[in-house]
Amino acid sequence: MNRFLELLRRPLPHLSTRDAVLLRLLMVPNLLLVEVEEAEELRKTGSSPCIYAFNHNNAFESLFVPALLIWLLGSWRVSFVIDWMFGQLPVVGWLMQRIEPVYVWHKRSTVPFLERRRVKAASSSSRDECIRRLDAGASIGIFPEGTRNADPFRLLKAKPGIGYIALESVALPFRTEVATLAGFS
Repeated sequence: MNRFLELLRRPLPHLSTRDAVLLRLLMVPNLLLVEVEEAEELRKTGSSPCIYAFNHNNAFESLFVPALLIWLLGSWRVSFVIDWMFGQLPVVGWLMQRIEPVYVWHKRSTVPFLERRRVKAASSSSRDECIRRLDAGASIGIFPEGTRNADPFRLLKAKPGIGYIALESVALPFRTEVATLAGFS
């Protein structure tokens, strides 16, 4: 019961009223399904630019992990790197826009109506966009495996993007933290 009282009472000063209500609704499944160890360590990062890396076991994580992370950070937004197709889906696309995502454009869609909407890759890559956002003081969330992994106890080989982003962000004029959290169970 205490978790649900916290859900209603916790201040979310960095979100609009609409986004705060939405975050509280998305947190209900998290409160029932997730136990976070050392959440206080996450809260210490607060508004500091940080790269958060997660393994990716199921489709629900695309919504619930960003919600949980933003909740744990005291409502500071984290821009997640996501497949462009999520942004094109009704309702899901609108929800994803709330986290100000960084879209990855290279993957083709097997759904014709979505593929027609695919924008050719912008002049800057998603990796460059992540570095730009870190430089602007934002945090980045990423699923470095690049796909869903059915085995939550075994990591797949990471795509090279996270290494590039981490190495390039070291040269930025601030210290970037890199936090790795275990998956969603």
